[in-house]
Amino acid sequence: MRNRTRREEIVVRLSEAALDFEELRSELDVPVHVLDEDLRHVARSVRGAGGRLHVERPVCSDCGFRFRRESFKPPGRCPMCRSHRVAGPVLRIKR
Repeated sequence: MRNRTRREEIVVRLSEAALDFEELRSELDVPVHVLDEDLRHVARSVRGAGGRLHVERPVCSDCGFRFRRESFKPPGRCPMCRSHRVAGPVLRIKR
């Protein structure tokens, strides 16, 4: 993280490429609740600078169910088939 704060690093990474929540969490090596809090702050900061933190909704890998809520944290399981194979959410910053 070349002398950047964790939140600055999040902005840089999400500006360069779209990342899955879990990918970002493992790259930064932080707990779920810390990344969730950081993303809420980053969303406000980016919005203030004229950008947007775009959240692609999670999708069940087994049945294709697309979740309605746009949340930073991934859901635990699919409400339709009860599978734990849920992909996403995918995050990226659009300017």
